[in-house]
Amino acid sequence: MQEIFKGRIRDISSEGHGVVDHPSGMVFFVRGAWPGDEGEFVVESRQKKYGSARIAQLTVPSPDRQEPVCPHLGWQEGRCGGCSWMIAKYESQLFNKQKRIQYLLEKNQLLSEDTKVLPIQKSHNTVGYRNRAQIKTNGKSLGYVSAGTKVIADVQDCLILTDKNRETLKKLRALLPNQQWQPKPPYLWNYIDLDESVDVTSIVLNQRREFRQANDEQNQFMKTWLQQKLCNENKKTPVVELFAGSGNFTRVFVEEGFSTIYSAEMDQLAVQKLQTQGWHGVRGFALDLYNPAQWVQMPVNVKTAELLFLDPPREGFNLLEKYVENFSRLKKIIYVSCEPFQWAQNIRGLIQRDWRLSEVLPVDQFPNTPHVELVSVLVKK
Repeated sequence: MQEIFKGRIRDISSEGHGVVDHPSGMVFFVRGAWPGDEGEFVVESRQKKYGSARIAQLTVPSPDRQEPVCPHLGWQEGRCGGCSWMIAKYESQLFNKQKRIQYLLEKNQLLSEDTKVLPIQKSHNTVGYRNRAQIKTNGKSLGYVSAGTKVIADVQDCLILTDKNRETLKKLRALLPNQQWQPKPPYLWNYIDLDESVDVTSIVLNQRREFRQANDEQNQFMKTWLQQKLCNENKKTPVVELFAGSGNFTRVFVEEGFSTIYSAEMDQLAVQKLQTQGWHGVRGFALDLYNPAQWVQMPVNVKTAELLFLDPPREGFNLLEKYVENFSRLKKIIYVSCEPFQWAQNIRGLIQRDWRLSEVLPVDQFPNTPHVELVSVLVKK
């Protein structure tokens, strides 16, 4: 028999779920809930100190709730939960993202008296912003995988995609059912990477497209922010750039007049594209940055760099503290992160030694989701 309890959502977890206290004192996480919601909740699972629950009935909805514009949003099997925060007004989303970052900074003791924690940079478009996506298909359905399941949520449309990508999705759906898209065992689906350079005639199954920042507006904001941070830097010493991709941020260093830019990236194809740009002073290196033995493949004079820039993938760069030990003249680190928890883990050791967090700015790269991007500056004490 299912257990039902009454409660009030008091907070949002780091994963973006509502937090409610059980009468016993145990904490439960509730998908699709928002701070201020009051109602009845059904216990789904328990651990030692916490559990998961779902909404049985809302008796008093949060004043920050709104009706989601996407008809596919839901938390049951076959529904798409990708834009889980679409249930809340945008200003409330921003408030809770800022709150999450502040909590992370304080919990990890990353703040000093003069650390600037700036207000989150909002996205002017809360739908129609996403320039790339990965769609799953089994030849019968086309969409995203329902959270916590192995079932495809069959979506007729995706409102967060740009107009070009929405049109491509519509044309792909017109090809269903498609026997050629059926997966081969043991796979449950094939995937299709979409971006604005793809049309329905050039689709290739299971082929990853080149990485790019998914929100053009916010990507331009981050590049402008970086440009401002580079104004007073020494342009004659080498700059080290880690996880350079095909040159999204490298271009800023070039335009700002740095004479030598050592750009390391793990993807060989991305490095090749970077090198074809023909930018003066840029040297690309295809390295496994998570393998310290490969660091020596970069030139010796890289150690005279005064500035280090990195934009790692979601798993962060847990070797950052060890990597920094190779530089005796390093004065500043600029770190762009798509996963704040990993970012905090990566810089905590530096903060405890002789580095100071000078500035951190949250960026709302993905409205209607719990995701937060960070741009930050660390300086040598």
